[in-house]
Amino acid sequence: MAEIGVAQEIDTAAGNVVFNTGDPGELRVTSITGLEGTSNTRSPVDKVPQADGMYPHRFFRDARYPIINGVVMPTTSISGRQAAIDDMLGKLDSIWQADGRYLWTPSNAAQRFIVVRSWGEVTVTDDSSNPFVKNFSIPLIAPDPTIYTAAETDTQIVPGTPATITNAGNRKSFPVIEIAPGSNPGYSGTTVTGFTLTNQTTGLTVVAGDHSAFTSLLLPLSITTGNFAELVMGPIRQTFYSNGDQANLLGAISMVESDFWYLQPGDNVITVSGAHAYVKSNDGWA
Repeated sequence: MAEIGVAQEIDTAAGNVVFNTGDPGELRVTSITGLEGTSNTRSPVDKVPQADGMYPHRFFRDARYPIINGVVMPTTSISGRQAAIDDMLGKLDSIWQADGRYLWTPSNAAQRFIVVRSWGEVTVTDDSSNPFVKNFSIPLIAPDPTIYTAAETDTQIVPGTPATITNAGNRKSFPVIEIAPGSNPGYSGTTVTGFTLTNQTTGLTVVAGDHSAFTSLLLPLSITTGNFAELVMGPIRQTFYSNGDQANLLGAISMVESDFWYLQPGDNVITVSGAHAYVKSNDGWA
């Protein structure tokens, strides 16, 4: 079970739900389930016909299903307590169809987060032992089961110069990468019409545009000076958009030659040709 007394919050587009503040009317966490070390697994196997044993296939992790339980502490008035409940419910309603972040700071470690959405209605009930408080239970789903260090590492990579990115966690982490004609800021340089981006440590690569042997079958790629294309490696979604949220450029990537790669725990040597790369990464944790 995760630590319950540490600083923690759920960040949403409607504002942050903050726990354990110590203030009157605080949302005080009393238990957390389904978070650290509790992601389910998909472990398909087939029986060996006419023999002992089974064939294990590739195993994968499912989503996590955190549930945050706690109490709404008394305030100077019943109306103040109700205002705290209404504020919590309104903010959590905003992550039914959009991502939020559940953040906490473990003892003797840097702040971590996991991407979450609401996984059902929040329940608020009377406390049979204390009429001045209310109990709450917040069900969440984390589609990506990896926990990340909140602090982001930003790494510039230029053609011809390998860069080492360290994932200081214990689980692979998928970065977000800006592909551009030049370094950030400014992105000033020769128009990008193709690129090859490789994790030399794992041997996995992404090939796009005129760097592909199948360039005639791909969407033409043109990233001009002052612009970039954002490549999201995954694991839930793999996307490639001009300037992060404009034209969809995924058709410029050669899927038969590419793997949307990850940063394995430890050092990863990254190279790029045909463009500059600005890698945004976070340590990954089980």
